[in-house]
Amino acid sequence: VEADCFEPEPETFEAITSLLMHCNGCTFVDIGCNMGIFSAHAAALGARVRCFEPMARYRDALRQTAADLRPDFQFEQVAVVSSDEDSGTLALKPSDGYKPCNVGRDVPQGDVPKLSVARILEGKRTHFLKIDIDSDDGGLLHTATNAIESGAAAVDTMLVELGSGKLAHLGWQNKRNPRGGDVHDLWRLQQLGYDVYRMNEHTNME
Repeated sequence: VEADCFEPEPETFEAITSLLMHCNGCTFVDIGCNMGIFSAHAAALGARVRCFEPMARYRDALRQTAADLRPDFQFEQVAVVSSDEDSGTLALKPSDGYKPCNVGRDVPQGDVPKLSVARILEGKRTHFLKIDIDSDDGGLLHTATNAIESGAAAVDTMLVELGSGKLAHLGWQNKRNPRGGDVHDLWRLQQLGYDVYRMNEHTNME
């Protein structure tokens, strides 16, 4: 779109490829799927995809991708929340959400239904869960960790965006707890048998 603004996140592609390329029919849940590039990549590897994105600026592209890849690509325009209470709607403004290169900055948003991450994961096995909503990512991880710990959900792998040096405007810079969550969740996950890795995306100081 313009020079030096594309954010390909090669490490994310690499993680998805490494963990799904030999897992045909695995379930990939993408919370905050943006325009769907990672979800489409997972589907191309043979995964069954559930893609959740609230922002209207990406809706048409995601609907077209879902139509092209059905039935293995499901898209829902909802706001995934960390609370167990998911009734009602969430009001979104054009300024909300992630806007690489200012694409779609002025697209009207309106209200979208809310859906709890616990409800998405409950009673299912998810092979790969990606959380990248640029807001309450840590809160979603906390709820997911609770669900896993209680036995209500089974998740093999999680890729979650937790930190940024450019989130001072949200009050999270230099905060101990990552994006609305609890840093102790990383310890809890290790107690549950997970290996925990930090990836540096080299993107906006993430």
